[in-house]
Amino acid sequence: MRQFSTIARHVLGFSLCSLLIGGYALAEVPSDGSTTSQVLQELGELRNEIFSLRKEVGLLRQDIQRNAPPARPSAPPPPDRLEISHIDPRTLGAPEATVGIVEFTDYQCPFCQRFHAQTFPSLKETYIDTGKVLFVPRDFPLGFHEEAESAAITTRCAAKQGKFWPMREGVFEHQIRLGTELYQELATKLDLDLEAFSTCQEDPHERIAVNADLTLGGNIGISGTPGFFVGRIQGDAIVDIQLISGALPFAQFSRVIDSLLP
Repeated sequence: MRQFSTIARHVLGFSLCSLLIGGYALAEVPSDGSTTSQVLQELGELRNEIFSLRKEVGLLRQDIQRNAPPARPSAPPPPDRLEISHIDPRTLGAPEATVGIVEFTDYQCPFCQRFHAQTFPSLKETYIDTGKVLFVPRDFPLGFHEEAESAAITTRCAAKQGKFWPMREGVFEHQIRLGTELYQELATKLDLDLEAFSTCQEDPHERIAVNADLTLGGNIGISGTPGFFVGRIQGDAIVDIQLISGALPFAQFSRVIDSLLP
């Protein structure tokens, strides 16, 4: 619309200028018959030109409207209820916790790494280690991150040997090196059964599980990473859910968590 307004101003300015020139001509010329006929002819030509310019402006307006970007759809509201698992080896926190955080993460996402390095330690110390919050990681590998899916599978395979959190820390710490060499290096450092670890990485069921998380997140409003659903724990689910999008500071998580604590 800014482009249209600029064009309209130029057209309006030209039209007014032309009319003023016409008016000046009428005021200055003698009123004999031949001059009057000439002036009327010029006015007719000016009128045709104005009509032509109006038509061009209308076409430009249509073109701008046709090429304007579509309005972004509003984000869906958080789900009323989201299932969680107390027995998943990736879940962190005490069984008696009253608030749950379900995280959707991409291990190749720099913002996810920032959350893990800057915000998560305070969340863990203040709420998870004190038995108030249960933290439930889920996978959301974005399609343009080539190693995100394999990194998610790697952490799941480490979880089968009780080493999910050390593997997660290693993957985020060495994010720029994501790949088979790093995964084997971390598995060796964590003293995993390397044969079982490699077999797990090739198991198609692990990829299916990662994609199930991805589909779930997309269906309930996750469009980027990291994304978090925070709610009160009710049995094997969280309710009264609030969505937090992005690697926000600890204070913003704290406000939401405190509002849900008994």
